Amino acid sequence: MPAYDAGLYMADMLNDTTTLNYGASNLSYANRKKYNWLNAVWVSIPINNSTADLSDYDNIPCDVRIEIRIANPYWQGKYEYAVQPDTIGNIIYPQNNNLPMFKFGTAGLAPETNVQDVAENALDLIRIVPNPYYGHNAYELSQLDYMVKFTNLPERCDISIYTVNGTLVRRYIKDNELSYQDWNLKNEHGILISSGVYIIHINAPGIGEKVLKWIGSLRPMDMTNF
Repeated sequence: MPAYDAGLYMADMLNDTTTLNYGASNLSYANRKKYNWLNAVWVSIPINNSTADLSDYDNIPCDVRIEIRIANPYWQGKYEYAVQPDTIGNIIYPQNNNLPMFKFGTAGLAPETNVQDVAENALDLIRIVPNPYYGHNAYELSQLDYMVKFTNLPERCDISIYTVNGTLVRRYIKDNELSYQDWNLKNEHGILISSGVYIIHINAPGIGEKVLKWIGSLRPMDMTNF
């Protein structure tokens, strides 16, 4: 493009279906279309807040930053990715038929296992959801269901649920690869708990402990809508 003109130059080349002279050669309409699309690298529709001050790049009032950087144009070039050119510049053994190729590495990004610091920090991610519980949530499929979940759990842990005065309500011993544990809001005897505040102690052997507080407001059992 000779200069920014809001796409006028490109539109003129695409709208005129005759053969045009471009530099030292004549471009057919088909070749002109190909030339245009090869050079239209990035296309977007920016939406600007007309009241925002964008004069200072480092203080643009927006949390989103998008940076597009590319060393080579996205097109099939004669000298791109040549394995071996001959004396006049022709590609003898082109890679990927000279189509764009990009390389990236994952060195240093491989996951690590049995890292104590990582395991201890992961205890902070443990949650009981929903919290607070107000009568119903998406885990429950009928008026007879009561369900909350402990999430982001390690493979092996003991979950103890207490009332605020220290009475044990329910205990789960988890030893599986699942990252969660369901609780049907019943005690060890299968009786539905009452509404209130509960304390949850999670002990992960060899890792550490986590204490959660949970509040639940349970709905009364509805036995009439069947």
